Amino acid sequence: MGPDLREDQRVGGAWRSEWRTAPLIGLSKRSTYLHDGRSKTIPSAIAAHAGEAEASAISFMALAPSDRLVLIEFLLSL
Repeated sequence: MGPDLREDQRVGGAWRSEWRTAPLIGLSKRSTYLHDGRSKTIPSAIAAHAGEAEASAISFMALAPSDRLVLIEFLLSL
């Protein structure tokens, strides 16, 4: 998830920066996002990712605003 989302603790053999992505099904039922709920919007949750997810975050932010909206609407339909 990158250094901005890292917590300096280990859980088992993994650092807290190595969280598994939560299922996207039911995303419309959530009011906060990320593993700890610190993000209030889907775009801000995507933008917060770095590390292995950085390319995806950059690609999302490079989309036209209308395309980002279509993607968010799709995620909320799951």
